[in-house]
Amino acid sequence: VTVISGTIEKVELPEQVDIIVSEWTRGYLLRKSTIESLIYARDKFLKSGGALYPSKCRLYLAPASHTGDEVKMKGPTFEQKVQDWGEFVDDTKKDYGLDFSCLSETYMEEAREAYLGVSRDVSIATSEVLAPPVCVKEIDMLTATVGECSRIDACSFATRFYPSGSGLGGSARSPNGGRHLTMFVGWHSVHFEGSPANPATIKSMWSTGPGGATTELGPRRTEEEELVVEELAEQERRESNEEEREEGGEERPWGRLGRQASWLVYPPLPLSGAGDQALRFSFAMPGPMATPRRKSGEGSESRLYNITLVYSVGPVATAEESTQHFSLRYQG
Repeated sequence: VTVISGTIEKVELPEQVDIIVSEWTRGYLLRKSTIESLIYARDKFLKSGGALYPSKCRLYLAPASHTGDEVKMKGPTFEQKVQDWGEFVDDTKKDYGLDFSCLSETYMEEAREAYLGVSRDVSIATSEVLAPPVCVKEIDMLTATVGECSRIDACSFATRFYPSGSGLGGSARSPNGGRHLTMFVGWHSVHFEGSPANPATIKSMWSTGPGGATTELGPRRTEEEELVVEELAEQERRESNEEEREEGGEERPWGRLGRQASWLVYPPLPLSGAGDQALRFSFAMPGPMATPRRKSGEGSESRLYNITLVYSVGPVATAEESTQHFSLRYQG
């Protein structure tokens, strides 16, 4: 084995290669920019008929009812911040004759973005998924361009919620009683299939979804695969918590495996238990990725995608639509 050390954009190889293997995914797949390096390597070094592993990737989105500790206080905290600001405006006007009400709209926008508009990492159970997940994007790594990987074009879907007690998911109940739509969750799967000229002998996939989910919350991993996943997850958890301690943050009960991106629906939408309600939504990540807020060497790096979710819940197509704008943030 010969190891050639260096960034892919700078190294030179003695010949083109048959296979490129790369680990470039994290979070909601597109948040990690090394996909540009992978496409560069493919175009420069991969032989005609060669294969990439992973060879295909898919992104999923689903409604969920999840109220874990990492998200359940975001809404109440936002409300408290709004109340605190109102009291501040009243007090400063009364005590000092200064009127800061002209800043209220800007403050509300910033507070909403900080507490409700940025994606949160969660680890949800299949019982908390309220409806069948939908695939919002598929990427063929053999042909994908950087432009295609920097956005998700607007796509619309309609689906029915799982009935309560059906055993298909959505059985979780909120602390307020009944079922509520509290968030949309997103995850990705990677597929190892080879290429048309050189297909894999054994095709497999890997998913960050709840229960190893694909479009139908399956297939489940084998017992042997579960042991590997548990071992890797424990290793990731230790490494992640070490990073958190170094940065003064809190430890998290999971590593990067088995985690989903989430976007809060606030206030939560109550759902009827009859299973006769439909969800209609459109999802878009227009891209391109926003400029990082911090330059290299200035601590944690943040990369943002802007996301728009338009959704309606109700028995008829005329149900009132709600629109929320989010950022998908990668910190690492």
